[in-house]
Amino acid sequence: MSKSNTSSLSRRTLLTTALGASIAGALAPASPSQAATRQPSPERRFFYLASTGDNSADGRTPATAWRSLNRLGTALYTGAVTRGDSVLFRRGDTFYGHIEHIPALESTAETPAPLVLDAYGEGDRPVICGYKICDDPTQWKPVGDGLWSLDLTLRSGAYTGNVDSQNVDVGFVKVDGMIHGQKRWSRSELVNDWDFVSNANPFVIRSQENPSLHGRRVEMAVGEHLIASQSGMAVSGLELRGGGAHGVRTPSGGVHNLHLSDLVITEIGGGELFGSPGARFGNGIEIGIGASGVLVENCSVSQCYDVAFTCQGPQTPTARGWRDVVFRGNTAVDNTQSFEVWSSGTDRGPGSGFVDCAFVDNVCSNAGGGWGARVRPDNVGKSTHLLFYGMELPSPIDISGNTFRYAAQNYAYFRAGIPPELRLDRNTIELDPTTPLQFGKPFTVATAAEWTAAAGVERNSRFTAR
Repeated sequence: MSKSNTSSLSRRTLLTTALGASIAGALAPASPSQAATRQPSPERRFFYLASTGDNSADGRTPATAWRSLNRLGTALYTGAVTRGDSVLFRRGDTFYGHIEHIPALESTAETPAPLVLDAYGEGDRPVICGYKICDDPTQWKPVGDGLWSLDLTLRSGAYTGNVDSQNVDVGFVKVDGMIHGQKRWSRSELVNDWDFVSNANPFVIRSQENPSLHGRRVEMAVGEHLIASQSGMAVSGLELRGGGAHGVRTPSGGVHNLHLSDLVITEIGGGELFGSPGARFGNGIEIGIGASGVLVENCSVSQCYDVAFTCQGPQTPTARGWRDVVFRGNTAVDNTQSFEVWSSGTDRGPGSGFVDCAFVDNVCSNAGGGWGARVRPDNVGKSTHLLFYGMELPSPIDISGNTFRYAAQNYAYFRAGIPPELRLDRNTIELDPTTPLQFGKPFTVATAAEWTAAAGVERNSRFTAR
């Protein structure tokens, strides 16, 4: 192991140990010595949600649990639930909607005890679900030529599930468990069954017969982030499913002290990119520029329109890069890409770009094997494990100890060449014999030694033909 890799591992170990300890410490009672040296903090409060709960109750016990994410959103917006509190969702239940309205912290100097989102009880993990659902044939209206419309506006009565959402932009539909992602931009483009258009209400879809005939269940993922996270949070033990935007997204300008662990994120994306008509998006976990002290570990991400894990964004006067952002021990399956990085800006001075950031010990499989790759229009070379778009800022990211299995098009995509400071090494790469290691280059696993010599990366990695 090189000296640079040794120091990177040391920093990473210190970071993840410290971050985990800070979150655990926030939940634990103070020792006598700690109590003598720090100001007392309010006792952690617990709030409970259950699908059989009552939104008029106080939410403070399992017997008085709240019912809906909308009720939780109101409590977050008003400050009735805040950092230092724990919100627990009952296992085995599904909660429709998304989690937002978490107040931002004023500065990175603020380090309160985290707001915790987790599970309680026994059974399957609780699900945060963004689907609007219709299985009632009487709600679909024929509009001619094999087209059917549905009113997806807020509480229209035409659907169940995510009834508290005003969003009508559908990223994809799921019919009896099968995802159809053929989003179009006008009714004239609806040619095949399950092609749909949703850039304005009503939602319109093509079907030879009533979409919900014979008990068919049509689920529509609308364009909301399932968790719009903020600084000072610890989220674990949940499943996030059926969102037409991102699974978890941090805000522009960055977050600090965020811990995401043991999450299952699946069936994500395909909505229209905000401010970019005709473009689509949707990532599992997106960490925006300006983030610091972020740990993502032991999460499973699958079936995203775009990428499972990403750091991306343009520089701003207050957000110059990423510091201490670590993805560790996660799995990515059937996403269009596994890990993506892009950055833009002109400030390349000390502290800009990526500082002590890592993507390590993850297992990524079948890049390009999900629904997103089949429908995205710009898919040349994009069904790949590693995707590097603009890399204008310093990028000494440690990408090591990972296993990358099968990619539909190539192992890595570098739009502007490989940054010389990138620490890409000591990975296990298993590809079909004909799959290129790098988009636009002729090298395969059989000629991996030639590629590593030419590219200057992966010199201590293991390459295997499937």
